[in-house]
Amino acid sequence: MAGHPAFEFIRELWDDEDTRLAVVLVGAETCYQKIKNRPALDSRILVWQRYKPLTPAEVLTVVPEYHPLWADVPTDELLWIDDVACHGNFRQWAKITYLLREQHGGAGPKGAGSAGLTHPPTPHSAAAPLHPYSRDLVRAVLSRLDPTQRHTD
Repeated sequence: MAGHPAFEFIRELWDDEDTRLAVVLVGAETCYQKIKNRPALDSRILVWQRYKPLTPAEVLTVVPEYHPLWADVPTDELLWIDDVACHGNFRQWAKITYLLREQHGGAGPKGAGSAGLTHPPTPHSAAAPLHPYSRDLVRAVLSRLDPTQRHTD
């Protein structure tokens, strides 16, 4: 969390009419309390937005739409990943998606479960076929995220 001098700098930039600064502050409850304890900064907050974890139903709707990698993954597998690693945190889903793609070098053969879908092209690469879902590969990725956990179920 930013210290007092950083908060004052943000407040000064905010007050300068030439900057027309928009600031998004993201943090946990301690961030909220620190800002609330600084009336000069708190009075400049227009909107407070609280984010909640995705519910299991939202995971089943959002994650398959987020990336084609998840489109054909069985719902029980999506819920398993959410239960053991993501806990409704979309950022965790993004990390796992990235690491799964990285594990395959961003490319790979078409296979069962990929339905011929490809990862969209980037400015530096052509569209890459998606690999089929593999719980073993997900376990390997999860162990990279947190090597202290074993995902054997």
